[in-house]
Amino acid sequence: MTDSQTIKLHLEKLKSTKPLEDYCTQCGECCLAGITYKSKGTETRIQIPQLPCKFLEQEGDTYSCGVYENRFEKASWCADLEAMLAGGYAPDDCPYTEGLEGYSPTKRISAAQYSTLVPLFRLAISQGLTEAYNDSDLENFLSE
Repeated sequence: MTDSQTIKLHLEKLKSTKPLEDYCTQCGECCLAGITYKSKGTETRIQIPQLPCKFLEQEGDTYSCGVYENRFEKASWCADLEAMLAGGYAPDDCPYTEGLEGYSPTKRISAAQYSTLVPLFRLAISQGLTEAYNDSDLENFLSE
């Protein structure tokens, strides 16, 4: 796991080249639900593609936040860049993670692996923060 000071220095380095917002590719992957588990002292996050943030909007292959300007007020679960990197919410091919020493990215897993883990995901999501998701997405996921 990457420590806070390393993340801050990394973001400062990125900011020296161009505005931080310009690094975002609008892939939407950091706005997907995930489950974080710990094994042998290492934390890993697995994304749940069926549960995007309820404010994530899609137009073709581009994603954006429908409440971006006020996201921290309207979406208490939204992570700033430091928290996103510390929590491993971004995939390993995200421009924000390039060159970030010790970064442990969100894992994309195969359909077979995913289907094996779905019952655990459902249990964790049903007992956790659910206000981040559209009711219909959450209901579909929990009842699949």
